[in-house]
Amino acid sequence: MILVGLLSAAWAAPEASLHGDLKTFTVGSAPKAWIVAPVIPPAIEPLLPDDFDPDALVAAAGLSSDPTVQGIVDFRLKGRIAAGKWRAELHHALSLLPKAGGGLGAAFGGGASTGVGLTAPQLLPLTWEPDLGAQTTLRGRVDRLWVAYAPEGAEVTLGRQPITFGTGLVFTPMDVVNPFFVATIDTEYKPGVDALRVDVFAGTAGRATTVAAWSGALPITDPDAPQVDLGDVILAENAQVTVGVTDLVGLVGLVRSDGVFGLGTISAIGPLGVHGEVTLTLPGTESTEGQPFVRAVLGGEGRPTANTTVAVEGYYQSFGASDPQDYLAQATNPRFLRGEVWLLGQGYAAVSVSQQITPLVTGSAAVIGNLLDPSALVAPSLTWSVADEATAAIGGYLSLGRGPDEVPLELDPTTFAVSAPPRAALARSVNSEFGLYPHALFVSLRTYF
Repeated sequence: MILVGLLSAAWAAPEASLHGDLKTFTVGSAPKAWIVAPVIPPAIEPLLPDDFDPDALVAAAGLSSDPTVQGIVDFRLKGRIAAGKWRAELHHALSLLPKAGGGLGAAFGGGASTGVGLTAPQLLPLTWEPDLGAQTTLRGRVDRLWVAYAPEGAEVTLGRQPITFGTGLVFTPMDVVNPFFVATIDTEYKPGVDALRVDVFAGTAGRATTVAAWSGALPITDPDAPQVDLGDVILAENAQVTVGVTDLVGLVGLVRSDGVFGLGTISAIGPLGVHGEVTLTLPGTESTEGQPFVRAVLGGEGRPTANTTVAVEGYYQSFGASDPQDYLAQATNPRFLRGEVWLLGQGYAAVSVSQQITPLVTGSAAVIGNLLDPSALVAPSLTWSVADEATAAIGGYLSLGRGPDEVPLELDPTTFAVSAPPRAALARSVNSEFGLYPHALFVSLRTYF
């Protein structure tokens, strides 16, 4: 009986829940013409094979500028259980989406991402993709799988979980663990990473968070995975203390062997909220990715009316390029390719406005601008609560700025083989950052149960 009493005290009656959501997206995109069909000299035109189609070569390389419309479906089942000081959560996401295109056009210029089917480096192989051919991807992913224990004044969480640091809204220098790309349509679920997280609380005014997260390219169980080193992990300590109406934030991290140090704050000036943060990154001794660099954001938000919210931010990264012709080198840098940074230049500003039109309809618009090109990305949207557990939205991304000059594929006049344009020619053709982005329009429907 004594043992039963002890177990009853340690384990309260469990509380469990099972929920889910279904989201559909229709996305239309109009890419900018950049890499185009090869120039065919008149002298060799009669010698070409009958089936030689220059435009088909561009399309096969994923570089076509023809408008496209894609349908995307995402289903997520979410389970949660809590008992006493223990909690656990499991999410499984099942996504049906078009196969990602290849080539520089897909990697450089980005466009709109729905946020569906996003992945992250995983320590355990909990993502699966059956082969459905060249056009469609079916992706299943365990996106949350964690257990947490919360003794007095602390909480320890182990497993696949989302991790976010920092104070920024659009620009997030402190968010060193898998940050969102700027043109992500749906940011409801940040992809989970495999991590150990320890939160220690000092009353109601202080918190210290220690994180060890996996960031390797391959699961550790993969027989072809190289030996684990510091480039495969993120170790970070994030602390926050509240003094009056001001939160002071600090970050110290070893991020893929780089040292990262940051300071930030959230406060208020009268009715206005203000926030800011700055980070210094010191590349590790084995890094080949450049010199130390600084990233900084300063912003504010306010409510001019009861139904209107306005936010502004300015951002600087010394890591970026000051000349558009250097953007290609930035876009092929490992930091950009793995999503650590998602902007190519140095100075930016963002303005967003959210307006409640009726109790069921909300409109919003955001402008993100590169101040040195100049170029900008404009993102309007309209959201309608069609039922208690369903919302519909329509929106888009409009890119402003001088687009790239067209560069033809190279054609060998002897073999008629086609190859990519010279890298130097591509670099010279870039005129602005957001001018590279396609225009996009999306319609989404979300239901929850």
